Amino acid sequence: MLPPLSFDLHTRRRLALSAVTAAAWPEQAFAIALGQASGPEQEAFAAYLIAQGLTGHWLVRMRQEAIAKESVFFTVLRRQEKLDAMRYLAQRRAIAIAEEHFSAQNIPYAVMKGAHVRELLYENAAIRPSVDVDILIAPEDRFKVVEIFTRAGFALKINPATVSHEVSLSDNLTGIDLHWHVLRPGRAQGYLAQEMLERRGRCRNFSALRPEDELFLLLFHPVFTKYLTTPHARLANIADLFLWGQRLAIDWRELCRLCARHRFTTAAWLTASYLRLLTDTPVFDDFISMMRPGTVKAAWLGHWLRADYSSRFLNQPWLIQLLFTLPAHDRCRDVLRFIGAWENERRRTDAECRRFKQVIEAAGDQ
Repeated sequence: MLPPLSFDLHTRRRLALSAVTAAAWPEQAFAIALGQASGPEQEAFAAYLIAQGLTGHWLVRMRQEAIAKESVFFTVLRRQEKLDAMRYLAQRRAIAIAEEHFSAQNIPYAVMKGAHVRELLYENAAIRPSVDVDILIAPEDRFKVVEIFTRAGFALKINPATVSHEVSLSDNLTGIDLHWHVLRPGRAQGYLAQEMLERRGRCRNFSALRPEDELFLLLFHPVFTKYLTTPHARLANIADLFLWGQRLAIDWRELCRLCARHRFTTAAWLTASYLRLLTDTPVFDDFISMMRPGTVKAAWLGHWLRADYSSRFLNQPWLIQLLFTLPAHDRCRDVLRFIGAWENERRRTDAECRRFKQVIEAAGDQ
């Protein structure tokens, strides 16, 4: 029988990642379980892999090993592979639109997260799906950029809960998350996004974060935005970190400098520890030792990680924020800075929403 949703979560996640992490794959036990599983069981596990962004990884290994190509499991994954390929082409089109218009108007930007990482790590970038295209811009350019995409046929979606640092745009083909802060204001020190944008480079034929900044982002970002171990934090991100350690040289001195400078050593330690828990890779061991927080904090957050409390309390986000993301800050003053900025943000939300709506109305009138 394939592992059901009620199966031990970490064991299930290790199995899902095995197509990436295991040198000898698949294990005989899995091949037997797949052969004995019913159609609905195969569909359920395939749906889990799809939700985690691991479709392409599994299909690559299954084709290499000539495994179960007539199964329901393979058929479901193959259908998703076609959808992922179409989504990839649509997302590259959105990036091309950004490159064309932003270059013409001298607007600095950087593609980041999944849409960038896949171009760095994968020979066939389409096997690594990205939910949308994340683009970092300067705060002062946000209204101008929204106007550009609106004229290009994208519709703006404003979420009052996140309008302080990002908005979403979409057309019939793909979606864009437009960021002018990397995290909610106050979570990171104010100059982080600006520095990342100033250090941007080129990847393929578009602007993107510098690889060192991208790796840094992969380590701290999931802790505060996805609570690290929840279903919202897809295992594709862990696969990216694992493969980064296998395929790209890591400037450990620069990575440690970034973590220390921006006070994200605890968050980076958590993500690297989670990677170690699921994959057993020793690549980040020295980094984990260097980033480890004090004894009490390490014990508490380590227990939270192993017990996967973030998933257990997903319906009570205030509890996760209180007991996990706030302690994931390096210092008490960082927590106080975030709380103060959050209160100010609540007062500015209505004004920000009105400004974006005015931009859309003006663009529609022209």
